[in-house]
Amino acid sequence: VHPDSIVEFDRDPTTEVMAETIFAGVARILHEGFAQEHYCIPAGVVKLESVRVWETPDSWAEFAE
Repeated sequence: VHPDSIVEFDRDPTTEVMAETIFAGVARILHEGFAQEHYCIPAGVVKLESVRVWETPDSWAEFAE
């Protein structure tokens, strides 16, 4: 397991908390920009609308700003 693939939570890792945490991390990367090898996302060009984390086929949590 790669160290960057582990996410630690300071609070109960509910699907709501996971959706908010994923949203915050991806939104920050998109705001700052991203470049790695052959893939580049210029800063501020893409805006994240929402993140949905599924618990079951009928149950999910969604986070948006």
